[in-house]
Amino acid sequence: MKRNKTYRKIVGRVKKNPAVSLLVAFIVLALGFIYLPQLQQLKGGDSQAFDGKLINPGFNPDSSPLDPTNTPGGDGPSDLEDFTLSLSPTSATVHASEVVNFMVTTNRVGGYTGDIYLNFKPLYWTWIESAEFSDSTLSYDEDSSILTITMKNYVESSTVPFYAVGEGEGMLGEYKYAHGVLDVIANEPIPTTRIVWDSSGDIYMYDLSTGVETQITTNPKEQRYPNIYGDKIVWEDYRNNNLDNNSDIYMYDLSNGIETQITTDESSQTFPTIDNNRIIWTDNRNGNSDIYMYDLFTNEEIQITTNESNQWAPAINGNIIVWSDWRNDIGNANCDIYMYNLSTNTETQITTDESFQAFPDIYENKFVWEDKRNGNFDIYTYDLNTGVETQITNDISDQRIPNIYNNWIVWQDSRNITIDNDWNYDIYAYNLTTNAEYQITTDENQQISPYIYGNEIVWQDYRNGNWDIYLYNLLTNEEIPITTSSSNQSNPAIFIF
Repeated sequence: MKRNKTYRKIVGRVKKNPAVSLLVAFIVLALGFIYLPQLQQLKGGDSQAFDGKLINPGFNPDSSPLDPTNTPGGDGPSDLEDFTLSLSPTSATVHASEVVNFMVTTNRVGGYTGDIYLNFKPLYWTWIESAEFSDSTLSYDEDSSILTITMKNYVESSTVPFYAVGEGEGMLGEYKYAHGVLDVIANEPIPTTRIVWDSSGDIYMYDLSTGVETQITTNPKEQRYPNIYGDKIVWEDYRNNNLDNNSDIYMYDLSNGIETQITTDESSQTFPTIDNNRIIWTDNRNGNSDIYMYDLFTNEEIQITTNESNQWAPAINGNIIVWSDWRNDIGNANCDIYMYNLSTNTETQITTDESFQAFPDIYENKFVWEDKRNGNFDIYTYDLNTGVETQITNDISDQRIPNIYNNWIVWQDSRNITIDNDWNYDIYAYNLTTNAEYQITTDENQQISPYIYGNEIVWQDYRNGNWDIYLYNLLTNEEIPITTSSSNQSNPAIFIF
């Protein structure tokens, strides 16, 4: 209580002696001029404490050490030397999009009667790296002394340091610091998985993320064989069928709801597929089947093949287009795999065996196709970087219609067909990294037309007495029915982003 007695004596002298009063007033005014610029810089002028993000634009933590006892506003009277500001806890681990609370404490919540530094409260809160974390919010409740931080959804884990700045309320103002650290664990964004198929002459889509099924086309004519990339769905469409076998390629953009006719030639354009901004298809406008491409960025249509034989069933990934090609057939059913490089404008023959190779697919530098060189259909692969061709399956039954993504190959397989059950194609998969083969479906009905993207496989399935779409997740080993309608759903494709 010694300081309290000394303080009362000073106050008593000030009251009795006008000259002393004038001297004290002069000293206070002078100190105000000395400290006012520093206080204004620290407070940041128009910043609003405890409101919204509570970012103080005038506060520059880079110029101040991380010292809870640092007082850039001046040392102040000795009565404030033992003032502290602290957070509990000083650090925490929080998941993105979660809320974390800190208790704010100080050893001074009041003062002596007549003390111009009567109260001391937390005032400003700011991120040290405010640009990166400004979408997160800080708020302070004075009644409970709780600082609440709500983190935004970060896709990368981060360490988030922040400052608490406390103000001693008085004529001069006194500031103390406390700082905390948040270790933010990123929330992985939920992937958007879209599956498309045709049913009863229309195109449908199912969003696995939302559980919503959407009918894409409503034209009374037939639409079939859809493919999807991101927001864009393409298919072959018979609404303009004024002549025999006149189908066109159409596209629907999910981002704006706009349907676009891609081809207008009065011949047949079929089996479209899309990769990024490029759509390719089989085209009969020249009296034979050729491969054409449309670039959505340039709105340019390009003829890829010009050979007078038939080229069909194309696939595309990046700058590489592959297809089935009959140019080497001399009556012995010799179909080969060819490719075209859009960046070099060069065409290359991939297979040279004189049997049947068809239905290719591609992912980066790896090609797959079905191959009948051994008397039955097997799956083969070709590595564009090494030039090595590899036989993937060697079962004496048929493995057909392969599809590839990353190191996974999927196909439909007849090895489980028996005399008593000749309606039992299954879906199989092969991992190019582990060289392991997996049976995906075991139901004794027909499963065909597999399509893989990421770690998810879709196919059409007859186990319910009609064609449905099913999905299998390679990570969770979970099989999911996508459609339950009693009508037929077929030709699925999937895209994940």
